[in-house]
Amino acid sequence: MPWVEFTRVFRWRATPNTSTRYAAGTRKNVTRRCAEKAIATGAAVKIEAVKGAEGEADADEDPQSGAT
Repeated sequence: MPWVEFTRVFRWRATPNTSTRYAAGTRKNVTRRCAEKAIATGAAVKIEAVKGAEGEADADEDPQSGAT
């Protein structure tokens, strides 16, 4: 599954009855089909894998976390 960064709002419909909305600036590991569609429509760019769970920076890399 590729990592992408959404450059604008993107709504992914995995099935006719479900959808997921990704906000601009979101970095996520998504399915290949989702990534291909988002990139093809200009809503995302492929990025390198992001450290930490679900695209969040590790505590020692995040100055907002208060960790040292």
